[in-house]
Amino acid sequence: MRNQKNSASPFIQGVSKVRKRERLFELSLPALVQGKDALGREFEEKTTLFTISAETASFNLAHPIILGEILRLKIEIPQTILLQTKLRLELAGEVTRVLAASNGATPQFQTVSLK
Repeated sequence: MRNQKNSASPFIQGVSKVRKRERLFELSLPALVQGKDALGREFEEKTTLFTISAETASFNLAHPIILGEILRLKIEIPQTILLQTKLRLELAGEVTRVLAASNGATPQFQTVSLK
């Protein structure tokens, strides 16, 4: 079976964890993130979501971000067997977790609490 995480095309893995009665989905969906970086400059960066739930979304960003910053996410969900047409979600949330790479390199792993 082909490893879907190494695939270049978007995929939805399914429910991976259940935390606090919340379903967390592992997926590989393209997203556009907009907001202000740690220096207060507006930025726009394409990335890929790692996980999403009703409350949080996680992804990497090359731009340095500080906790508490509000980011906007535009997510494209492709057509599937269950979803007959493409879906575009526009969400916003507050950065609640930033994990830097152990070697100090970018990108940084971000978790956003969705509003």
